[in-house]
Order: sequence, then structure tokens, then C-alpha cells
Amino acid sequence: MEKCNDIEWIQIEEPQLVTDQTEKDIKLFEEVYTEILKIRKDVKSSASDIFRRCEDCYGTIIELDF
Repeated sequence: MEKCNDIEWIQIEEPQLVTDQTEKDIKLFEEVYTEILKIRKDVKSSASDIFRRCEDCYGTIIELDF
């Protein structure tokens, strides 16, 4: 991110979220994206899935700072 100072937005599309998620899957998603979101600095970000079916992870997604 330090070398990309002109980036304003990052859109994260995660098709894996629309599959049935185990607790282990959700925990891994949370751990990975917590680290990614820590380094984005002032870059705005959004998460999306084209299928609009991420109910297994919805609570985790809204708690993360996308």
C-alpha cells in the first residue's frame, strides 16, 4: 500500500462467502481480512458478492471495517 499512494478505493469481491461457511471458514475470513484492512490506511474499501447470499458471514462482515 505504501507504493500506491494514488489509490482511492479498493473493492473486495469474495465469491467464497456465498458458499455454506463453517465456523472455521468464518474465523479464517475474519483473521485474513482484519490484517488486510489494517494496512489500507486512508484507502476506502468495500466488500461485495455478486450473488447477494452471504448470510453465514454477514455478522462478521458488518463488524469488520470495510
